Amino acid sequence: MRLMINITFSMILFAWFDYHILCVFSATQIRKDAKSDLCNTHVFSPESNGRIPA
Repeated sequence: MRLMINITFSMILFAWFDYHILCVFSATQIRKDAKSDLCNTHVFSPESNGRIPA
């Protein structure tokens, strides 16, 4: 019985760590990419003076 509990607990921990490594890292990458894209748009360039070209 104790072995079964240990195996189940290990499986739950593995799934939890795997989820956090894959999903949290991906979300961080998406936010980082979105921020860098936002800062590199023409709207924020000094030449545009805040105007959006037609």
